[in-house]
Amino acid sequence: MEFNFSEYEDANDVEFTANEVCFSIEEESGEVQITLDTGLASILKPMEGEVRAQITNDHEMAASSAIYQRIVSAIEETNPDFVNNIALCSPPTPGNSYLRSPDGERFEGKFHLLTDPEREYAFNVDIIDVQRDILRATYKPIYE
Repeated sequence: MEFNFSEYEDANDVEFTANEVCFSIEEESGEVQITLDTGLASILKPMEGEVRAQITNDHEMAASSAIYQRIVSAIEETNPDFVNNIALCSPPTPGNSYLRSPDGERFEGKFHLLTDPEREYAFNVDIIDVQRDILRATYKPIYE
């Protein structure tokens, strides 16, 4: 949201005291309207190409967290130097099929190291044995 306070000599003189806030979400477009009881209102629109997480309940959040942890653990097993230093670029959610490949045989995505967020890696985590929860990760640096 952009706003200009140029009509005030001191921007700290602007008062935004509100006792109530109303949020209105348009499901189809993803627009969120925020209205204060002072009459000030803003509409937030999704950016072009923006992907929403689409986690709508506790079950989906638990599934997302468990899959995230298993993917990170598989990558850490492949390279112990990465332990406690991995962040997935996109978390697994229902909106991205929990990062499952189109054939369902693996998880695919990108990650970066917490100590070097600018350098990204592509990963594949193959599902070797679902019953015994055996996964095998491969990764490679992404050069741009």
